[in-house]
Amino acid sequence: MKILYIAWKGIGSGGANDKIISQINGLNKNGVECIGLFFDANLKSIYQDNENNATYFPVDITKPPKLYSYHFFWRLYLNYEQEEFYKTIEEVIKNMKYDFIFFRYDFADIHFLRFVKKFGKKIFIEYNAIPEREFKKNSVGSPRHTYRYYCEKIFSKSIIRYVKGIIGVTDEITNYQQKRQKRKLGYTLSNGIDVDKYPLKQYVDYNGSVLNMIILTGYTSDKHGIDRILKSMSQYHGEIIINFYIVGMVGENDKLLSKELKLDKQVFFIDFSEKKEIDILFNQIHIGVGSMAFFREGLQEASPLKVRDFLSRGLPFFYGYEDTDLNANIDSNQYFLKFENNNSLIDMQKVVDFFEPILKDKTHIQKIREYALQTVDYQSKIQKFILFLKNIQ
Repeated sequence: MKILYIAWKGIGSGGANDKIISQINGLNKNGVECIGLFFDANLKSIYQDNENNATYFPVDITKPPKLYSYHFFWRLYLNYEQEEFYKTIEEVIKNMKYDFIFFRYDFADIHFLRFVKKFGKKIFIEYNAIPEREFKKNSVGSPRHTYRYYCEKIFSKSIIRYVKGIIGVTDEITNYQQKRQKRKLGYTLSNGIDVDKYPLKQYVDYNGSVLNMIILTGYTSDKHGIDRILKSMSQYHGEIIINFYIVGMVGENDKLLSKELKLDKQVFFIDFSEKKEIDILFNQIHIGVGSMAFFREGLQEASPLKVRDFLSRGLPFFYGYEDTDLNANIDSNQYFLKFENNNSLIDMQKVVDFFEPILKDKTHIQKIREYALQTVDYQSKIQKFILFLKNIQ
């Protein structure tokens, strides 16, 4: 079996890119030839990543038609980018042999529709969100997201009709897309991770005076719920000092809120760092913070990569949504604390009390790591997925 994994490189950055590479490597390790084909408008020439069986192709968007320089029409520039993107893909794959194409979904438009009409019988679309909701939410003041939103409404249902099937990262997403086209083949492949690539964190002595928390944001989004955590910290008046390390991109509103709440000495905003620096930081951390505001995306269920990162390192954490993998393994409750998926404040005293006995147990890190290998490592996930693909060939 041979699979092509296609994605715009622009949406595959940070943790998302690690996830894609883990999928490709996981398939190859289990006897399925998988080649990554990534397309990037910032590249000047083809780049070959032999280690991960992936190739990066440049998309030339340097010669737009004069039309896009005129008033109003510049708002439709994304149409030109998409047209060149799909032209480049067709040129790359036209002489390749393969059984399936996995296509990491960006958004629906006329160019994608034409593409799936031609290649759709072998295409599985991978959905990491419910796009229409996401684009609508972000469309205010953004011509690009407005364009995506209306294209999604017009073309998305037709596109599903022409593809082989859909892959969702949660049951909620898979079921949503399947309902749009009855009897459409679907599979839930929740976000996994290559556990062995993440170093086991060091044990941090917990003396009941300081609690260090961390969240990994990757990109700016209010679904992380940083404001919810900050407001909750400001209402905590217990004896323990709670420090909050925010690693990645955040909005200016969160930084301003931290100052307004006078949390400057407890909240630390850290830009993207080298992986080694992040590894060192984790050795000072007691607990992780998962996503706390998926309700803002209209979602109840998710499988965020940040939580898979925590699991791999052996870090206990709290979160505020239905996690696809944790729900399927309820014995995990002894290490992870779930809160409601809404805007209510987090009871930080409850957090302190819940994690205190865990943090005093020096074996908890290794136990969480072992749990990660059983539930979120891509080896176990991919093996089940390959069986699904073999049954439909």
